Parts: sequence; C-alpha cells; structure tokens
Amino acid sequence: MKRTVTAVLTGLALCGSSLSQAAEIPRDLEIDAGSLTVSKKELVCLALNDYWESRGEPLEGRLAVAQVVLNRAMDERFPSNLCSVVFQYRHSQNCQFYWACTGKSIEPTDRAAWRESVLLASTVLDRQSGLQALTGGAKWFHATYVKPNWGGGLKVSRKIARHVFYREANADRSQGSEDFAEWSEDRLNDTQVATNSR
Repeated sequence: MKRTVTAVLTGLALCGSSLSQAAEIPRDLEIDAGSLTVSKKELVCLALNDYWESRGEPLEGRLAVAQVVLNRAMDERFPSNLCSVVFQYRHSQNCQFYWACTGKSIEPTDRAAWRESVLLASTVLDRQSGLQALTGGAKWFHATYVKPNWGGGLKVSRKIARHVFYREANADRSQGSEDFAEWSEDRLNDTQVATNSR
C-alpha cells in the first residue's frame, strides 16, 4: 500500500458540475483503504466537511455533524455518495452545507486542523468504528446563531455546543442507529451484483 494517498477532487463530477480545487491527505498519514467503508474520495469529502463546517466544535459535535452526512447518505431522498451529499445543490440557494457553495477555495489552509479532520473522517468511516448514534438519526442541523426557514415539520433531536440537530417529527429516537458500515457494505454488494449481471 502506498504511504501517500492523494485524493484529488479536480474533475470529480458532483451534482452535474466539477470542482476546481483539490485537497490532499497528509503524506505522513497511512490510510488503509481496506478498512474504510467508502472510497478515499468520499473520505476526503467528509474530512472537508468537518474542516469547514465543524472544526471549532468539541469532538462530540464534530462527530454529530459527520453522522448527519452519513444519515443522509443512508436515506433514499439524498445521494448515497458522501461527496454528492456534501456538495448537493452547491450551485443553488438550497446548498446543503454553506461552505461548499460560497465559490471560495475549498483547499484547507490550516495543516494541523486539516490533519485532525482527515483523522476524524477516517475513524468515522473505519469498518470497526462502532460509533454510536449521537443525534437520533438527525439529517439536518444549523448553527445556534442561524434562524433557518426550513425547520417546519422537524423536531430538535439534540443540541451540541453551537449546533442544533433535527430529525423528522414522526421518527422515533431509535432511527438513525443503522450501522453505516453495514449499509455501505450492502451498497457495495448491490453495485457489484448489478455490474456482474450486465
């Protein structure tokens, strides 16, 4: 396995458009692709979301934001690819994550913080992570200083530091406890079966 893993987002088609910026996994980090539940590109997308969306939060809050991305990927109303979830609607006013639609460079500028984000994403996406659901299946969140107009019909499931997390009002608290590793294995197996049957 190569010591260096470079995940380049340049040219990666997401939601009908391509990104022109790139992010690299720090050269001294060994990421075992076999231990990940997703591709390295998806790991980088989750790390970028942590870096830009929640790096100033306590660990529990950062993990909860990562779980929102995973919860969306497991919900058929959202894309199943983490990059597609993170960059969904990036060219509209309905952008899922504000940082992804500002038009500014997405390349991390703080090396130490970027390293932490990559480590957090690789831990969350490790097949053996055993991460517990922190938000009762939340698929939405916002900062406490924001008053969004999309909260109707949703129920606050948890507040962690400066973020408020929401789930469907009719969903019970046990929803969202589906294991992402199992879900992603099923997704991979379904893809392989479809490819082999062609």
